[in-house]
Amino acid sequence: EEIIDAITKWLQRNDRLTIKSIFESMDKENFGELNASKFDIALGKIGIKLRDKELQCLKNVLDPKNLGYFNYRPLVREVSGIKQLEFFPTEIIKFAKFVEAYDIDR
Repeated sequence: EEIIDAITKWLQRNDRLTIKSIFESMDKENFGELNASKFDIALGKIGIKLRDKELQCLKNVLDPKNLGYFNYRPLVREVSGIKQLEFFPTEIIKFAKFVEAYDIDR
């Protein structure tokens, strides 16, 4: 949440650039993902330097298969105010799946 808040605050102060344009400028292949070093550079352009723990936290969300690429689009949508499933607490997702399975069985 702290990371999302920091990026959102940056957006409020900087209307010339958008988070999306910064990430997309680093994504030459337009795959919607960046390797760790490019992701770090993009965050640096926003003025955010993550600690190792914070980076690992984002990596768990944006690179769940541990392929070495951060899918930045959910992050961009989340900080733009469009809630993304990737950022929901896992307990809520588990509960929602349980409720869905329960409803299907009835």
